[in-house]
Amino acid sequence: MIISVKGMMMTLAMVLTIAFAYAQPQGGRRGGNPVEQAKKETERLILELELNKKQTKKVEAINLKYAKEMQQIRTEIGERREAGEEIDRDAIRTKMQVIRTNHDEEVKSLLTPTQIEKFDAMLKPERGGKARAKRGKKGKKGQKPSKEEIEEAH
Repeated sequence: MIISVKGMMMTLAMVLTIAFAYAQPQGGRRGGNPVEQAKKETERLILELELNKKQTKKVEAINLKYAKEMQQIRTEIGERREAGEEIDRDAIRTKMQVIRTNHDEEVKSLLTPTQIEKFDAMLKPERGGKARAKRGKKGKKGQKPSKEEIEEAH
């Protein structure tokens, strides 16, 4: 049996393509599994808020709990997409907002007043804050935000 160089190159190219595809990190946009997500978030909060050891342990547990909840929702979304089911984006967004709010409140319960101020400042750009308000709320194309919305943003 004679194997051509061209055939060997094609086979090698396919094997490498498959190997690189499997080497990519799993877990979607957020990157990684809930344990990795919780660890990254905890490390960020340790640096930003100067958490003590006791706070760190509790915050890590909270982050893991809510990362698992978010992952469960993402898994459900993926399963529904694969099944060809319609996805109610508003309902999912609402669920995720509730999870984030509960997470934030639980973390805040462990923080000092100074840390709470820092935490709130960290969340503003992440959760919309002034930047989103300046862009205006979603509405009809070309519609400007109302005077109340603009004042509310400042």
